[in-house]
Amino acid sequence: MIVLATTVGEWAALIIAIFWAVLVVALSALTLNFLRVVSSMKTLVDGITAETIPLLDEVGTTVRSVNREIDRVDGVLAGVQRITENAATISETVKTAVANPLVKALAFAAGVRRGAGKMKG
Repeated sequence: MIVLATTVGEWAALIIAIFWAVLVVALSALTLNFLRVVSSMKTLVDGITAETIPLLDEVGTTVRSVNREIDRVDGVLAGVQRITENAATISETVKTAVANPLVKALAFAAGVRRGAGKMKG
């Protein structure tokens, strides 16, 4: 036969024991739920890591490729700058070579005209 608590102290001890049992069960359930959440988070982080590492490798490859292209474009721009400088030098040389004889030819023609005018008149 089951004997129930008969005194107030025994009733209080029984209530406290039941309270602690319920508390232990509730905390165990919360702990299990927390462990499931942590496990899920670990799986999520592992998945993100597995996808991120190859992406970072691709980004590194792309950056290296872009740097090579920038170096190539820098070389082309340096060549264009040299061509521009050479064209300016050639232009100045042609201007000097053509302008001086042209001025002399015009001066000579003016002198001939003036001389011819004086001979006529």
